[in-house]
Amino acid sequence: MENFAVNDQIAVKCFIPLNSHFVFKAEVIEVDSQQEPTKIKIIEPPAETFADISFNVGQIVDVSSLNRICTVEISFLMRS
Repeated sequence: MENFAVNDQIAVKCFIPLNSHFVFKAEVIEVDSQQEPTKIKIIEPPAETFADISFNVGQIVDVSSLNRICTVEISFLMRS
């Protein structure tokens, strides 16, 4: 398990039903006691949109709400 910190830049890959996924870049805004991101800020939104899911630059996203619509995989881009 990786430990994330506030201001880390991350890649977020969201797997949705029907074997699709989308990827976007974000910055960690808040972490929980296990250093897992709980809130992220969109740096570069996904190129594609799926159904009513859309993201904008600067948008703050609650990771738990994201987990309700897709399976989330987070990896480091740049350490703070």
